[in-house]
Amino acid sequence: MGIEMREAQDSENTATRKDLINCTVVDQITVEMILTDLAQGRSKEKIRQKYAYKDENGTPQPFEKWMVDEMFKDPNLRGKKPARKKVLPFTFKGTTTAPTTPEPKYGIPGTEGGHQFNPSTQNNDTFSENGVDFDID
Repeated sequence: MGIEMREAQDSENTATRKDLINCTVVDQITVEMILTDLAQGRSKEKIRQKYAYKDENGTPQPFEKWMVDEMFKDPNLRGKKPARKKVLPFTFKGTTTAPTTPEPKYGIPGTEGGHQFNPSTQNNDTFSENGVDFDID
């Protein structure tokens, strides 16, 4: 039985070491770090797998689920979800030119539906509005 327990402990240590290969060992984590991870689409589980800490003996340890849950109790992280990036399963080729805005149906083009009177262009019995001369009778 003693041999079996040692093998179980050794395999557990090996699994822990494999988990720590891609981990970033940190002394502190900021809200900005977690928000950046969420913006990159990382879930709580992926955040847990990304970071590790050093225990009292200086040995790197992976985060546990409850630790990540505690971090998400911060008011700035409460209710935050990872960004979901939807990827189309095909190539989409859209238009390369920007859409043009249609001219107004009524009114003078370029005036957005209203006309603008410029009294400085007024001559005796005529006035000019947007380059168009009108007679006043």
